Amino acid sequence: MENEARWSIDFLIALPLMMIIIVVCIGVTIGCFLWMINETYQQGFALVVTSVAALVTLAVILGTLAGFYPYEKEYHAYIQKVGTVKSVSKRIVGGSDGAINEKFVVKYTDGRTFGCLDTRCALVKPGNTLVLTCIRKWDYQASDGYDCGFVERRES
Repeated sequence: MENEARWSIDFLIALPLMMIIIVVCIGVTIGCFLWMINETYQQGFALVVTSVAALVTLAVILGTLAGFYPYEKEYHAYIQKVGTVKSVSKRIVGGSDGAINEKFVVKYTDGRTFGCLDTRCALVKPGNTLVLTCIRKWDYQASDGYDCGFVERRES
């Protein structure tokens, strides 16, 4: 059960969609290039269209690479974390939309710490076995942490 992983729905939708968009952009760029080398009357216009298509393709590829950063699986998949709870505390955190949210900080006896976004984590007591499903969150200016959802609590 520990470390069982499931890809996030965002990743499962975005990756194939971006691959399709990249293939279409490459196809359009190749089509424009073939038109440019065969064009005799409007070669300057064909060069501009081909250049724009190539730049758009490059921007889409670079944007996709930047959007999926960091590339490790734990940032794109929910992984189960099982442990015996040492302590539970709560924090008030600001959301990206200006809202204020409550987040529960669960510390396992082995020293691992996870942020639980579910109010059911408030019912967890020290000594309980807790199963969370967590995704790693990247933070530009701080340490990366985990956002977790409640799966199961077992009393000891």
